[in-house]
Amino acid sequence: MSPRFLVLCAALVAGVLALVPHTHADRPVATLAQLGHGLSGQGELIGNTPRRILHFTFDDGPHERETPRLLAALDRFGVKATFFFSASRFASGEKRNARASEIARQVAARGHAIGSHSFDHVPMARLSPPELREQLARADAMFERVFGARPHIFRPPKGSRNNALRAMLKERRDTTVMWNVGLADWVKRPAREVRETFFKVLSRNETRDGDRGGIVLLHDTHSWSVDAFVLIMEALRARNCELMASGEELYEVVDSLEPWVGKGALARAKAPDAKRQRTLRARLVQRCSGSSSKAARVMP
Repeated sequence: MSPRFLVLCAALVAGVLALVPHTHADRPVATLAQLGHGLSGQGELIGNTPRRILHFTFDDGPHERETPRLLAALDRFGVKATFFFSASRFASGEKRNARASEIARQVAARGHAIGSHSFDHVPMARLSPPELREQLARADAMFERVFGARPHIFRPPKGSRNNALRAMLKERRDTTVMWNVGLADWVKRPAREVRETFFKVLSRNETRDGDRGGIVLLHDTHSWSVDAFVLIMEALRARNCELMASGEELYEVVDSLEPWVGKGALARAKAPDAKRQRTLRARLVQRCSGSSSKAARVMP
């Protein structure tokens, strides 16, 4: 296909979808803040931080069974995450994607952030500029149809990007969100092994780069990934009890990517934020009392 033809196709798709009424035409389904409009124009966020700050992100959904399970787990632990949706799921006629838009709106209703993971989940570094524009335009059209607006945060599938994509995202004032705590959870294995990988990666990052936290990549399309999230949160709680007993910095699971943004970003601070740490310790006092034997059971 010629580049001109691809661009025309993308414009046609966007125009047709714009004529389809939104389910909530009177108001956006997701707030602009949830769609990352407040984070626009930040370049690339990798996640590096010397602080024990973590933010969980989930790729490739929504999934008819696993995303609702994950939402329940996130509610249980009081965690807000960022979901990078593959927009083709909203356009797919497959039975497994029949409820994709409904589930995605549930994610928004629970207060989580939403980003774009392109349309077709293809390695974008292999695409020509017209093909890249087609991917972005088709994804935008579907997000606008489902949520009422397009996201300004983007994660390239498999982290694959080239200079042409970087230039386009900069022009659009989109922020690329990468990760520094990857667990390779697309490989099927027991959830406890994914949990063990999480702590191994944290340890490796601290030894190699001095990074004690970061942006965590998981997928809401695998049962073992959802189960692993639960195990990771339980282990983090146990580890925090140990850290509190020894007077060390506690792990903080933050609700957004904000700590990595701006000149005074919390994630780049040379020392832990004393006020935030005091708040965490106050919340842990009751939970950690008499928990040493339980901690020993759940630690990897």
